[in-house]
Amino acid sequence: MVRPRGKYRPLPEKPLITWTRFYLPRDQEWPVWTVDHDDIHAGPLTSLPCLRLGLARMVDKPDQAAYIIEWYTQQDFKNFESSPACVEFLRNLPESAASEESSSRLEHLNLDDESAPLPKSSGKSRFRVYKHSTRLPTRELEGLVTLTAFSVPAKIDDNDSRFLEISRALEAKFAAFRPQGYTWLTKHGASNRFICIWLWVLEEDSWVEEKFGTLKQSQPGEDDPSRAILCHIFLWSRGYAEPHKEEEASAADPQARESWERRAALVMPPATAWVQERWDIRQVPRFEASSSEEEGEGPEWEEELEDRRRLEEFRAQTERRKTSNDAKPQCSYSAAMQVCRRG
Repeated sequence: MVRPRGKYRPLPEKPLITWTRFYLPRDQEWPVWTVDHDDIHAGPLTSLPCLRLGLARMVDKPDQAAYIIEWYTQQDFKNFESSPACVEFLRNLPESAASEESSSRLEHLNLDDESAPLPKSSGKSRFRVYKHSTRLPTRELEGLVTLTAFSVPAKIDDNDSRFLEISRALEAKFAAFRPQGYTWLTKHGASNRFICIWLWVLEEDSWVEEKFGTLKQSQPGEDDPSRAILCHIFLWSRGYAEPHKEEEASAADPQARESWERRAALVMPPATAWVQERWDIRQVPRFEASSSEEEGEGPEWEEELEDRRRLEEFRAQTERRKTSNDAKPQCSYSAAMQVCRRG
């Protein structure tokens, strides 16, 4: 969890998820931050209220990557979006090889200066913002996944009945769907909600426009054109086992592709278009401070020490109560039986 030490917050029912696509050379394992941070992998996200960090690579195009962040709340993301940390974050995640070269020429600029120009972008937000379409428990978004996005021409939000109607219609059609080649699920019969995740795009990025087109401007007297993007994410991975061979064989099988097409046809309408991508997602490793750095100073460290002191005091009180109870005279089983016989 990416948060300052000593800060504790209750877990949300479902986290907000942001997905930022960027160019990452195949021979480079992780993004490199131009400014040193305590956490070499989290970089400018080190002290932010994030639940999880993930790095995804597109299976068919490994140099296409995505940085996935799970946030406590939408407000936490908005605060980050307007901060210098966001400027640094995006500057170090180039959209393409060309923008990477442009970004490298700007390394000498002060990254704390918000006036420093960002590499040329499409103008659309770099953040695709996801929200879970259901509150049911699901597995984590990681491992090998097949992402299928559907475009539904409707202006909806997750609080109205129209959203529930559309999302449940799509979920129902995929409830019994199993991609051809996923034999493990057939053998072990896992629940559907633990093999897939349904997400709703709360805010679009340039990828949505690239795949589904730009919404046309409405004419006078016409309703504003709008759409909802719902995503079905099938989770291939199972625990520590990564079924690369099964997933690859399924992706190359024409019959498996036809099964996806037949299933997608069942939700059209209400959907009018769909696209599919294969991703491999893994959790971003966290840098653990050395033992010499664990002993800190300041109010946050004092707060943690106070929590430890209270815990030790509670344990001591519990032990004293236990000792006191053990010291009280107890009626043995044999003595009780003698009393019963006398009666």
